[in-house]
Amino acid sequence: MTDLDLLPATQHRRMRWANGGGWTTEIIAEPSSGHWEWRLSVADVDVAGPFSLFPGVDRSIALLRGAGFALTVGGRDEEVIDLPHHPFQFAGDEVTTCRLLDGAVQDLNLMTTRGSGPRRLDFIHIPPLSTIDLSGVDVLVVVGGRAQVAGHDLGYLDAIHRARPGPITVNSRQDGAVVTSATALSHG
Repeated sequence: MTDLDLLPATQHRRMRWANGGGWTTEIIAEPSSGHWEWRLSVADVDVAGPFSLFPGVDRSIALLRGAGFALTVGGRDEEVIDLPHHPFQFAGDEVTTCRLLDGAVQDLNLMTTRGSGPRRLDFIHIPPLSTIDLSGVDVLVVVGGRAQVAGHDLGYLDAIHRARPGPITVNSRQDGAVVTSATALSHG
């Protein structure tokens, strides 16, 4: 695979939230310079509070670690997110507040600017010592267990990026693996 890049967790970029309230670790943003069209990141949320506003951006968020959190988006009823790996979608330009259920959490965020082409956040649970083939993948992140892709051993938050979407073979290790992909949806 000549169009495959390894994105080790140790090299992900850590930055302040747009509202200054916490920290996020950016796994990938495209394009990588200037204003991104889409971004996949992990937030460590230690205290309740408001989310940053992202006008013109659609968001998907999923719990990775911790007891969970509840979001109030645009003044509507609270949405409880307490099951890992189940994405919740909302508009980034709506006022959103977060309440922690029982201590700090870590969550995965996919943000896509409207008009840049939609993306879907998928989680795939791979049984121990199994091999699966995924199609149409341009970014894949290990969010549980360990996996191997194209000869690369991947642990928590290690990622693989392909310049062009295509098939990827994933081999899980002894404890199995959970991987996520932020797949571009085809138009049409």
